[in-house]
Amino acid sequence: MKRILALLLLMPIFSFAQQEQWTTFNLSGKLDRKWSVTAEGEQRYSWQNNYTRYFHYDAGLIRSVDNHLKVGLFYRELYEIKRGTRVIEKRPHVD
Repeated sequence: MKRILALLLLMPIFSFAQQEQWTTFNLSGKLDRKWSVTAEGEQRYSWQNNYTRYFHYDAGLIRSVDNHLKVGLFYRELYEIKRGTRVIEKRPHVD
C-alpha cells in the first residue's frame, strides 16, 4: 500500500520530465433540438526547444439521431514539426 501511495505522489514529477505544455480549449453549443456545433484547439509547446511543435483545430457539426446516437461531420487541420520541417495536414472526417 505504501508503494502505491508513493507512486501516486511521484507521478506529477514524472509527467513533467519532457517539459512540454499541452493546452486545449473546447467550445460547443446547441443550434436547436437536433443540431449542435463544436470547436477545439490544441497546442503542444516544447520548453526544451522553445517552439510550438504541434497545433490543431477541429470544427464540427453534429446531428442527434436519437437519445443514443449522434453523427457528426468534422474538419481537422494540424501543424506539426516532423524531422525539422513543419507539416500541414487537413483531415475531414465523419464520426
